[in-house]
Amino acid sequence: MPHALGYGHGFCPVYVDIVNAIQRFFVIEHWTLLDKVNMYRDGTMMKRWHHDALLNDKPRNCSIIASFGCSRVLAFKARNGEATEITLTNGSLLFFGLGVDRCFFHSILPEVDEGGRISVACWGMASCSQ
Repeated sequence: MPHALGYGHGFCPVYVDIVNAIQRFFVIEHWTLLDKVNMYRDGTMMKRWHHDALLNDKPRNCSIIASFGCSRVLAFKARNGEATEITLTNGSLLFFGLGVDRCFFHSILPEVDEGGRISVACWGMASCSQ
């Protein structure tokens, strides 16, 4: 599992800038915003299969991931077991809506030969998702 460095603003100025840029770009209502940073020390660290819908009681219609550092594979798996993989390279930004989250589990897969990575994840009610 990645080391969760924290929820909420105030972590560091760069983190706050990234979250604010995501919030402005996707027009996320501030009161619905939830954000988190994860640190993966190396490629052996992974995020298990999950749905973001189980995070909390705040209304949301999107998940957004900003990826920094070594490339990692984000996989989406349907209920029938079929999987689709997306490589998140340094500087990648990925957006998916609530419908995708409900229909697919997702996971950051381990990559034995890869180094460290930091991801900033945001969830909320984005106007552009409607």
